[in-house]
Amino acid sequence: MKRTVAILTLVLGVSAVFAGDSVKEYYEQQKAEIAPTFQPPELGSEVSVKLANGQPRTGILMKLGATDMTLLTDTGSVAYKRTALHETSRAVFFAEDFAHAEAVVKTREFKQQLNMENMAEEQANLHEASLAVSAKVEKSSESESENEDKKSKNSGEINTTTTTTKTRTEVQRLKATITNATTHPDTYTVEWFFLGKAVKTDDKADESPTTIHSTDSKKVTVEARKRTFVDIASDPFVIQKIETNRSSGYSGDARIKESGVENEGWIVRLKYGSEILDQKASSSIFASDEWTSKLR
Repeated sequence: MKRTVAILTLVLGVSAVFAGDSVKEYYEQQKAEIAPTFQPPELGSEVSVKLANGQPRTGILMKLGATDMTLLTDTGSVAYKRTALHETSRAVFFAEDFAHAEAVVKTREFKQQLNMENMAEEQANLHEASLAVSAKVEKSSESESENEDKKSKNSGEINTTTTTTKTRTEVQRLKATITNATTHPDTYTVEWFFLGKAVKTDDKADESPTTIHSTDSKKVTVEARKRTFVDIASDPFVIQKIETNRSSGYSGDARIKESGVENEGWIVRLKYGSEILDQKASSSIFASDEWTSKLR
C-alpha cells in the first residue's frame, strides 16, 4: 500500500509540473493573440479612470501613448503614467494590460478545465472498494440401517449384525456485498476459499491439517458509488459414520468408522487485478498473514 501511495504521489507531482508548463504556455499564447484585438477609447471622448489609490477621475482623452495618457479636466490637462492607474483602468487604455487581463480570464478557465480532466484521469486510475460477508450453514442428515443374520456353526444360534450408516452434510453459504467507492464503474474479482479438515479415523492418529476444500472466483462490475451482491456456496462437506453392532452372541464393542471432511471456515477476497482491496474470513486465524501468503 505504501508503495502504491508513493507511486501515485510521484505521478501527481510529475503531472503538476507538466500542467504548470501548459498553463504558462497557454497564457502567453492567449496574450499574443488578444493584444492585436485591442481597441482603445477614441481621442476626444469623455472617459473615466480609476487611479492606483482608488480615486476616480473624469475628463476628455487628449493623448494616449504606450506608457502614459493625458486627460483634459475642469482644472486643465493632467498627464498620468500607466503605473499611476488602477489595473482595471490600465486594461482599458493600454494594449499590454488589456491582453494580460483577458488572457488571465481565459487561462483561469483553461486551468479549471485542466484540473477537471486531471481529476477525472486520477479517478479513473483509482480503485477503491470494500467487502462485507454474511454467512449461514445449511445442514442435512440421513440414516439407514441394514441387518445381516448369520447362523453359528457350533451352536446353531442365529446372530445379527446391524450396520447403521449416518450421513451428515453441510453446505456453507455466503453473501458477499461489494461496494464501489470510486466515481467510475469498476470491475473486480471476488475470490473465495472454503476450508476443511478430514475427520480422524483413529483416536491415535495425528490431527488432520486444514486444507482448501473448494475454491472459485467471479468477476463483478459495480457502478460508481454503488454496490452489488454475490451469492457463494461451498462444495458439500460430507461426513459419514458407519456403526456396526452385533448381537449378544458376539463379543466385543460396536465398531465405528468415520470418514469425510469437516467444515473449518472460509476466506473471501476482493481484488482488482492482483491487488487485494479487502478480505474477510470466518476467523482471525484465516485472516492472518500466514493464511494470506498460502493463498497467493
